[in-house]
This record gives sequence, C-alpha cells and structure tokens, in this order.
Amino acid sequence: ARDSHESFVEAAIREAHEEIGVTATEIEVLTESQESHGIWSYQTIIARAKEECDPIAANQESLEVRWVERSEVAQMDLHPAFGKNWIRLQDVLQTLP
Repeated sequence: ARDSHESFVEAAIREAHEEIGVTATEIEVLTESQESHGIWSYQTIIARAKEECDPIAANQESLEVRWVERSEVAQMDLHPAFGKNWIRLQDVLQTLP
C-alpha cells in the first residue's frame, strides 16, 4: 500500500525492496499506467531490471520470485484486475524503448 507521503513510484520501489529485495539502483523506471475500477484504482509501475538486479523472496509476502517471458504472463495466476489489464499493459510495453 502507498503511504500518504509517497508517490506511486516511491511506493512501488519501497514495496519491491520489502518483498523481493530490489533497490532503486537496480531498476530503471520507464512509465506508469493507471487502471481505474470505479471507486478504486491501481497504478502499475513499469521498470526495466538492470544487470545487477537479483530479486529474492525477501519476506512472507513473496513465496517465489522468478523471471518469466512476457508471453507466459497471461497463463499465470494473476490478481483478477491485473489479469484483465495485462492485454492493455502489453500494448504499453510495445511503445517503450
């Protein structure tokens, strides 16, 4: 969850560090994408992992951490709202350098 003083990017980087041990120096933030669901919404932060990025299951919220091909994501057990948004996010990914 985002603390009241944090931007979406700051919150995403903090959560990434808490859950998978990734720091801000290990990623390059490329863009943000918001998905609205009426009374609630979520922000997806899209980042590129740098060569030194080595995520781990850093706490009880992360049982497994692994890299997967983009083509495999849709077949995974995703949060339902994220799963519905994945098609649109693929279009966003195609526009990135």
